[in-house]
Amino acid sequence: MECITRNIRYLLYKVTKDKSKWDCLLAEWISSDIHRARLLIQGEKPTEKEIIEIAERNQLSDENLLWQDVVKEAEIFQENIKFLFDEIELSSKRKLAKGLRVSKDTVTAWMNKGRVPIKDNQDNVLDFFGLPRDTDLNNDALFLSLDPVTELAKRNWLKKRIDTMKKEELIALYPALEKLLEDK
Repeated sequence: MECITRNIRYLLYKVTKDKSKWDCLLAEWISSDIHRARLLIQGEKPTEKEIIEIAERNQLSDENLLWQDVVKEAEIFQENIKFLFDEIELSSKRKLAKGLRVSKDTVTAWMNKGRVPIKDNQDNVLDFFGLPRDTDLNNDALFLSLDPVTELAKRNWLKKRIDTMKKEELIALYPALEKLLEDK
């Protein structure tokens, strides 16, 4: 993801973590329509006017918005952990801590105090959430991703799409889905 796209997403995230509201918020910032805002959030290059409007709205210089990684100012690990835990909707930190083989207090310290775990515990977090081992929770801003990140979130995304398909769409897609998902 380009620096400008990551910066725009982060500035939106600082206002609201609800990504479904980002397009309306950005449209307001750039005095444009929601479609244009969505394109920018997805990575389309902003115009000079849009850069100026976004920068002014967020008290940044144009150059900083374009070239400085404003996300570095955030506690990326802490935001990633909060995002991952929220995404799977676990009601109990104990259950999560047990799955990660750490204490509940340790999980709380990661989420609220920004404590970064040792490498083994970071690997356990990756495994627990079904993330690739090359994911860097300290630098990869997963919380800014527009796509589902965890294994469970990806499953839920697929289920939701299938559940909301029109009958005709499901009938047409079923043979391909069956072939794609058949037991190996």
